[in-house]
Amino acid sequence: MEIQNHDFDSCFPKVKYWGDIVLYQFQGFWFLPRHLQGTKQVLDHFKPLPNDVILASFPKTGTTWLKALLYSVINRASINQLVTNHPHELVPSLEIQVYGRPVANSPPVHFPSNTSSSTRILSTHIPFQILSKTLNSSECRVIYVARNPKDTIISLWHFENSIYLGQKREPQPLEDIVASFCDGSVIFGPYFDHVLGYQKESLERPEKFFFITYEELKSDPNIHVKRLAEFLGCPFVGEDIDEQVKEVVRSCSIETLKKHEVNNSSDVPSWSRVSYKSLFRKGQVGDHMNYLTEDMIKRIDAIRSEKFYGLAATTPIWTVVFGPYFDHVLGYQKESLERPKKFFFITYEELKSDPITHVKRLAEFLDCPFVGEDMEKQVEEVVIMRSCSIETLKKHELAATTPISSLFEASLLVLDVLKLKIAKPTLYLQLFSDPDSRAFTARRPDVSAPRSLVHRKPPPPPWGNSRRVSYCRGNVCHEICSFFTMFSKLLKKTLKFRVFN
Repeated sequence: MEIQNHDFDSCFPKVKYWGDIVLYQFQGFWFLPRHLQGTKQVLDHFKPLPNDVILASFPKTGTTWLKALLYSVINRASINQLVTNHPHELVPSLEIQVYGRPVANSPPVHFPSNTSSSTRILSTHIPFQILSKTLNSSECRVIYVARNPKDTIISLWHFENSIYLGQKREPQPLEDIVASFCDGSVIFGPYFDHVLGYQKESLERPEKFFFITYEELKSDPNIHVKRLAEFLGCPFVGEDIDEQVKEVVRSCSIETLKKHEVNNSSDVPSWSRVSYKSLFRKGQVGDHMNYLTEDMIKRIDAIRSEKFYGLAATTPIWTVVFGPYFDHVLGYQKESLERPKKFFFITYEELKSDPITHVKRLAEFLDCPFVGEDMEKQVEEVVIMRSCSIETLKKHELAATTPISSLFEASLLVLDVLKLKIAKPTLYLQLFSDPDSRAFTARRPDVSAPRSLVHRKPPPPPWGNSRRVSYCRGNVCHEICSFFTMFSKLLKKTLKFRVFN
C-alpha cells in the first residue's frame, strides 16, 4: 500500500535532516519516506524461506563488499557474474529494490522466486528491533557487518554529498552530519542501537546470527571468508581449500571490483539516486583521521561509551561480581571492533560449535599459527580432541584442586606448554564467562617463568605491545545458572592464588 507524504506528517515524528530533506521516526529509528515505505512493505509482505541468507548492515559499513563475498561463497560456480553485474543487483535490498515502491515491484532479474530451491541472498538496513518478528519466523540465516562509527560517518558523508551534488544542491557540512549522527537522527539511525540489536542476537544465537566487523574482514579476509562459508553450510572442501578461498577473496576485493566496467558505469539504476560507480569509494580503515577534528572524535567516542557501557546499569540482577554483565561484555567487544589486531573477541557458543576453526584463529592472532602439512591433525590431536576437551581435563589430578572449566583457557595453556613462542613482551588474556572469569597473565619471552592463575581479579591495563583476548558466554540464562552454582561453592571455600611452574 502506498503511503502518502501527508500521512507521514500526521502519523510519525519528524526531524529536518539537511536542506529540505525530512526524516521520519518509526519504532525508534529514523527513515527517509521511501525507506519507511519499503520497510512497512517488507514487514507486511516478506516471508523469509528457511534457506534464505540475509545480509544486514547500517549504511556505508561495507555492505557492497559483503554482497560480493556472500554471492561468491554461495555461488562459487557463478563467481564470474561479478564481472558483468553490480553486487547490488546480485544481492538486492529488501526495502529498496524488492519493495519500496508505491506498489511492490517485481523482483530483480537475479532474484530467485519463492519456489526456488536455490539460496536467496538479500540485504537490508532495517534494524533488528523492527525486523525481529520477520527474521524469527523462519530458519533463515543473518550476517551482520559493523564498522568503526567514525569511518562510517565519513563514508556516509561522502555518499550523501554525491547525491546532493548530483541534484545541484549545496554539500552537507561535515559538522552537521557529525551532529546528526551523534543525536541518532541519520538514515536508519541511531547507529549504535542498530549495531547492538544484531550484536546481541549473535551472542545469544550464533547458529542463526553471524556478526563481523569491517575491520576484522579487512585484517584477515581469508580466515573470515572460511568462517562465513562454514556458517552458511557450504564450507570449502578438497585439497586446494586455501587456493579456493584466495580466489574468492581476490575476485571480491575492492581493487578487483573497481576494475569491472559495470562498477565504473555512470548509469543510475531505477532503484537508486546515484550511479553504480558512486557505490564504491576507498574502503579504507581509519580514513576518518583525514577528516574529523579532535573535538568531533571525542564527541563520537563519548556517545559510543555511553551506549556501550551504559546498558543494564539500573538492573539490580546484573549487579553481581564484576557486573553489570552486559556492560562487561560490551566494553571488550567495543575494543575488538575498534582494534581487532589487539583485541580478540569470541563467544563460548562460537567456540563450542566449531573449536577447531576458532583455535586456529586464536593461534594466528597470537602470532603462533599451526604450520606443516599435518596442520589440521595438530589442531585436532593436540589442542582439541585430546589435550583440551572437558572430558580429558576432568581426568587430570590438577582438576581436583584447581577447576579449569574453560575449553578456551585450556587451549591457551596447551599452546604455552608446547612452547609455541609468542613474539610479544607481554600477553594479557581476559577470559570471562562472567562470573566464571579468570585473568591469565603470561610473561614473554621467558616461557619457563612461573604463571599466575588469579581467580576473580581484573586484568592489568593493556600497556605497550600487549594483546587482549576477550571471551564471553552469550546465553544469559546459562550464565545465571552457572553463576549461582559457582557462588554456592564459593561460599564453602576461600579463594587462593595458585602458581604453576
